[in-house]
Amino acid sequence: MAISGLALTFPLMNLAAAFGSLVGVGASTLVSVKLGQKDYDTAQRILGNVLVLNIVLGLAFTVVTMIFLDPILYFFGGSDETVKYAREYMQIILLGNVVTHLYLGLNAVLRSSGHPQKAMYATIATVVINTILDPLFIYGFGWGIRGAAIATIIAQVISLLWQFKIFSNKDELLHFHRGIFRLRRKIVIDSLAIGMSPFLMNLAACFIVIVINQGLKRYGGDLSIGAFGIVNRLVLVIACFIYLYEKKRRALLLAQSQRTISSLRLENIRNRMSPHFIFNVLNQEMGSREGENKKELSSLVKLIWN
Repeated sequence: MAISGLALTFPLMNLAAAFGSLVGVGASTLVSVKLGQKDYDTAQRILGNVLVLNIVLGLAFTVVTMIFLDPILYFFGGSDETVKYAREYMQIILLGNVVTHLYLGLNAVLRSSGHPQKAMYATIATVVINTILDPLFIYGFGWGIRGAAIATIIAQVISLLWQFKIFSNKDELLHFHRGIFRLRRKIVIDSLAIGMSPFLMNLAACFIVIVINQGLKRYGGDLSIGAFGIVNRLVLVIACFIYLYEKKRRALLLAQSQRTISSLRLENIRNRMSPHFIFNVLNQEMGSREGENKKELSSLVKLIWN
């Protein structure tokens, strides 16, 4: 029954992730654009707005959900036997919901600010720490399903502290400092507008799970919801591996395409320009040189032409 109760929380977790992506994805896209435009001041302000927005949305989501937690869980397909497990788990998760929002939002900005490997390390560290702490808290300390929730929050807190350490480093291009935490209307609106697409996708996933849970409760009972929860997690793991493989394949194809385009451009230059023309252009750029450097210039032209 504990697994069935945990399965009831999946739509609520999807909903929390939807609000997290609403800010994180939109802000990270804006950061990439502003860094490309060399507008570093606005990029800094986006970082500060991400922090404040995630705190505001996280607190609002926690307060509203805690007030209506039981009706929400019953609507998600819960029964008297499973809701008590789901309530124990979600009470801990909701108390740490601000941490979850901050972790997701800052990880997205970290990735777009030129540190994709560090963002990946933060994600992997969260999973590994959670996996280690789960059996310790559930079985070792005897905390049951509450232990699983506590392990999740502790893992996210550790990764969040590491993210704070990175963004507190003044040598980083984007870092925390005074004056960037005031919400700017344009930044907020643009971030939410860009993040609306992943938000709606997560929201749709939430409603799909709700419909499935209600159908399983009516025709299969609580055990069916638990079985669906297990299968759903397995499918998610497989989908993650497929996503990583596809992302790697696209990166390789992109690199190959860039090399092909570069080769075609060089071939086009060689077809349109004579060695004498290239020599004169390089000579003008380098200015008058001694005879030895002239020989090096001639060697360079031959290398380009051949």
